[in-house]
Amino acid sequence: MAISRENGIGGIKLKVGQPNTAEDLRRLTAVRQTLGDDFPLMVDANQQWDRETAIRMGRKMEQFNLVWIEEPLDAYDVEGHAALTAALDTPIATGEMLTSFREHEQLILATPATLCSRMRRASAVLRHSCR
Repeated sequence: MAISRENGIGGIKLKVGQPNTAEDLRRLTAVRQTLGDDFPLMVDANQQWDRETAIRMGRKMEQFNLVWIEEPLDAYDVEGHAALTAALDTPIATGEMLTSFREHEQLILATPATLCSRMRRASAVLRHSCR
């Protein structure tokens, strides 16, 4: 990791969502300590958490000053993403699994603070919703 930083890597995304959440937090702590507080760090849970786990882990991860938490919930759980976005200070990135205008529109309307993680796919939706 330190070599990546020295070579100009602009940020690191760490996979989380292990059955043992303590292991995720241990790894995240080690990465943050190695890279320092100011280095851009993101996590990706690959839709592995239910709502309760996502809120609990999101709160525990707030101390790490993450750029975002990616795909914490099932991609189609619009209400869950809205609740998670409201409960956390850390931005939520999702939407890469969505394929239609309607799916993106529902997510954006329900959770305007949520980031769409595949901007090329969502760009037409974003242009429409920013009018």
